[in-house]
Order: sequence, then C-alpha cells, then structure tokens
Amino acid sequence: MCDLFGDWLVVRRWGGLYNERYGTKTDVVADLLSGVALLFEIDQERQRRNPPYTLRNKSL
Repeated sequence: MCDLFGDWLVVRRWGGLYNERYGTKTDVVADLLSGVALLFEIDQERQRRNPPYTLRNKSL
C-alpha cells in the first residue's frame, strides 16, 4: 500500500472478531519489491508454525 506521501507500507493485522486480542503493525519499506519480499518472509514464517496457517473453512 502506498500512502499520500509516496511511502510504501506493509500493514499487518491479527486477532479475532469477538475477543480483545488483536493488534496492528505497520512497516515502512523502501519500494514495492522490498514490500513483496517482506510479504514472502511473513508467508514463510506462517508456514514454519506448527500447525501451519490454514484456512479454517475449506468449503469456501
């Protein structure tokens, strides 16, 4: 995402709809490719978790 000043941002959000355990983290990256690289790093971290991140409702 690019803001009004031309800075590239990666915004991470997590948590549930019905509890108060949530958060947001915004990272400023140098350019679009750095942002995509950060997204790949986030995806790899999710894949390393035990159990890995999966969609809970597979019928969608």
